[in-house]
Amino acid sequence: MRIAVLGDIGQPVYHVGDEAMTHAVGHELRERGHVPVYLSRDPDDTRRHFGDDVEVARSLVFPWPPVDRERYLGEIRQVLTGNAGVLPAHDQVFAFLEVLRGVDALVVAGGGNLNSTYGWLMYERVAALEAAAALGRPTVVTGQTIGPALTTTDRENLARGLASARTVGARESATLTLARSLVPAALVRPVLDDAAFLSRVPVPPVAGPVSGSTAGGDRVVVTVAPGSLGYDDVLLPRLAAALDHLVARRGVEVHLVPHMSTPGTDDGDVATHRRLADAMSSDRVAVLPIEHALVAARRAREAGLVLTTRYHPAVFAAESGVPVLGVASSAYTRTRLRGALENWGLAGEFVLPAEALDDPAFDDALLEAWDRREEVRAHLTDQRAVLAARAAADWDAYAAALEAPGALASPAADARVMPSCPAPPALRALADRDRSAVPAVAVVVRTKDRPQMLERALDDIAAQTFEDLTVVVVNDGGDPRAVDDVVVGTARLAGRVTVIHHATSAGMEAASNAAIKASESDFVAVHDDDDTWHPDFLERTVGFLRAHPEELAVTTHTEIVWERLDDATGRFVAEGREPFEHGHPVVTLSLLLRYNRMVPISLLYRRRVHESIGWFDADLSVIGDWEFNMRLAALRPVPVLGGEPLAHWHQRPGTGGALGNSVISQAHDHHRLDHLLRDEALRQAVRTRGAGEMLYLTRYIDDRTGDLVREVAELRRVVELQQEVLRHAVVDAGLIGVLRRKYHGLRRRLGLER
Repeated sequence: MRIAVLGDIGQPVYHVGDEAMTHAVGHELRERGHVPVYLSRDPDDTRRHFGDDVEVARSLVFPWPPVDRERYLGEIRQVLTGNAGVLPAHDQVFAFLEVLRGVDALVVAGGGNLNSTYGWLMYERVAALEAAAALGRPTVVTGQTIGPALTTTDRENLARGLASARTVGARESATLTLARSLVPAALVRPVLDDAAFLSRVPVPPVAGPVSGSTAGGDRVVVTVAPGSLGYDDVLLPRLAAALDHLVARRGVEVHLVPHMSTPGTDDGDVATHRRLADAMSSDRVAVLPIEHALVAARRAREAGLVLTTRYHPAVFAAESGVPVLGVASSAYTRTRLRGALENWGLAGEFVLPAEALDDPAFDDALLEAWDRREEVRAHLTDQRAVLAARAAADWDAYAAALEAPGALASPAADARVMPSCPAPPALRALADRDRSAVPAVAVVVRTKDRPQMLERALDDIAAQTFEDLTVVVVNDGGDPRAVDDVVVGTARLAGRVTVIHHATSAGMEAASNAAIKASESDFVAVHDDDDTWHPDFLERTVGFLRAHPEELAVTTHTEIVWERLDDATGRFVAEGREPFEHGHPVVTLSLLLRYNRMVPISLLYRRRVHESIGWFDADLSVIGDWEFNMRLAALRPVPVLGGEPLAHWHQRPGTGGALGNSVISQAHDHHRLDHLLRDEALRQAVRTRGAGEMLYLTRYIDDRTGDLVREVAELRRVVELQQEVLRHAVVDAGLIGVLRRKYHGLRRRLGLER
């Protein structure tokens, strides 16, 4: 059989784990007599890494913005049902369908792409699965991590795509549970990672020369992804100090092995590794370039100890009995690393929270991990034969499902619990480290008679990669039963939601105050029921404030989402997006004086700022967030996180009533209270300092504005005269000279030329 293999390969940035899994899938298919056809973003790049003799075709590429990828998936579904005209004839999907017509089956290789954080990659897989099913091609999905971040829409689309597969491989227990909530349980197999036994795959000649020997039991192989320690400025030097301590005490070498970087450059992991090496005082450290996946994997297999924030170094190391110490700063990373090690019987204590690096005990814990590595090595070696047989059986089941028409893979019993190897005592103490019984973030949700929006908001919060939070929902005078039903239905936030019911509406700012006073936390975020976050919003904003204790708050780039309610489905449909207030590195008080630059969904602040500036002004029915932001910025400018928008401000033009936006449906109140607020501030200033400054500034601004109005009017007359000349084709050198002099005179008065 010719079998298409969809792996995340051919990217401009080389990713060792994704490439390794695809190598493994291709090898296992060939071992069973099949011909893999690799689906790649860049076929030429894939041939360079896999060999010129392999078959390669171009994969689908989805847009990043959620509204665009959702729309494109819908258009592809229409094409699959016979409406080819919905997309232009040159669209990539038609060439992709021809590729699928030329193969006998499709394998979606394993990985960690099936979540909302990497939603564009997930949609590529969903589209490929549905396209193959529409053409009658059998499909299987190999070892995956699903979630934990999944919005409602993404969850529904993923379930629809996976339902067409004959089997779905789940590579950790959390994924197994989640996958069985999406598709029938019998379809889901507990499996190892695709690359769990990568040593079986021969290194091809195209791998090129190896930078020095890979063997070295006296080496610690370290892989640190950019930003994987939260904000690296704080914890990267601490890791450097701990590695220096290990080198000094045990004489080991440290090899920094990147797993994601653009070949020939120093970006990605390589850049982070150079910073780590520069922070170390020892010279027994080597920063290696990005290498072929099979070479990088061999370095992990032949180390004495692997320390990693990435997933696949742990997978590669375990196969050869190399002890692993994982470091995780997010729920996503923790789920994957723990899952990889639990498959080998290593307790969760082998994965530490990133904050543990800041504990003085980490130096000795790392030393202890090195000293007791032979105990771990013996345990891993004992498990190898059992797990290798299990992996082979899984590959046989995948192949059988593809080969037998209409067959599903044979159901697999849940993997037996492996004998446990507890972590050394110092590691256990750090892994159990509890920074505080108080949640890091209190998320305030204000709502009234909008259950469908509340459901979306709670689902959005549950999809955050940062989990140390509590949620306070304030029902500001709406139907209590409807709110309670939505909260009970959000199982992923069970035990973390408090509901406050106001018998009558007290207003948005009073609702915020009630929620904040009813909770405890280090940080506060206001997540209105109609807005949404990027899944990484809290992880990145909390990380920033922890790394910058001098800052009181942080805001992010924001995207306006224009949406409407679809009466047929009762769902909100996004119709467009545009940036809001991009371009400012910080939000200052002077910027806020014109209008609000930080909508609530974009802001995280320290709870203690209330001690300095008080609560939200409950007397303001609208614009209370702007007024609060001005008091906040009067203490200190608020930095803006760069990069992609992490906050989504949803607006519904033309929608009134309970489903409307206050900024649109209550525009008159916004305008009125804006004037009253400014007038009150002016009166306070006059009472304090008198009216002299204001009188002078008012006259100056009025005079200057009058000058500009007159100059614009004169410029308009010049333009009108030019248009008249052109309209009648009048050619008069004298008139043209007059126009030219007037034009340049106006430019000089406006300061545009000398």
